[in-house]
Amino acid sequence: MKLDLAHPKPAIVLVSPKGPDNVGSVARAMKNFGLTDLRIVQPRCNLEQAHMMAVHALDVIENASIFESLLEAVAGCDLIAATTARVRRDHSLPITPREAAPRFTGSLSSAVVFGREEHGLFNEELDLCHVHIRIPTDADYVSMNLAQAVQVIVYELMLGRTNLEPMPEVFQNDPANRAALEGMYAHLLEFMLEVGYTDSDRQAHTLRRFRMMLDRAALTKHDVSFVRGLLSQGLWASRKARGLGIPGTVPYPRVADEVPDKVAQESE
Repeated sequence: MKLDLAHPKPAIVLVSPKGPDNVGSVARAMKNFGLTDLRIVQPRCNLEQAHMMAVHALDVIENASIFESLLEAVAGCDLIAATTARVRRDHSLPITPREAAPRFTGSLSSAVVFGREEHGLFNEELDLCHVHIRIPTDADYVSMNLAQAVQVIVYELMLGRTNLEPMPEVFQNDPANRAALEGMYAHLLEFMLEVGYTDSDRQAHTLRRFRMMLDRAALTKHDVSFVRGLLSQGLWASRKARGLGIPGTVPYPRVADEVPDKVAQESE
């Protein structure tokens, strides 16, 4: 069985790790499977103290990138997987590492995100991820050590990269990265609020459902531009209609005294 090193390898992202021993063990697990891109979001430990557990993987820690937010850490990624130990409302059902592995073979820039040792990832952080991974464990004790979880998942991803066809020099689908998707979702929320599809009380739930659907579609950069073109046109039409006082075209009825004087004169 041959490991195909031609396919891009995922980054490992640790969100606010607390234990330096865990960070060192994660680096060692990465080195075992040929991964070198470690990204750490707001570490709560002294990374120099992680060197003891890293053994021969000191370079992984020394070259790690530090970020202030998860979005910054994964902005350039077109596939982001989150690890979670439980099913959460409004999020897609988690899949096993083995089920997730094939998804990575078509990615140009991917990442696997691991949460805090005490309570994992927040819902807002899970929102940034295309797929959620759960390692099957005994129901009586589902919590795993951070480094152990990393090792299980990267092992499965390694198996998914064996005996693959070489990646073409130009990847035709050109998948949209996280930053492009977040721009589209902000645009979508603006549109939904504009046309009255949702409101401030329901917007988080509504947008999360659209995230699940559109992330699952694996949009390309062209797809994102196409969607945003539709949203821009819809916003323009809605605001134009409201400004002209055209009744029945948008869910914001305008009364006669709200119509600008110039427009009212032109319509007489």
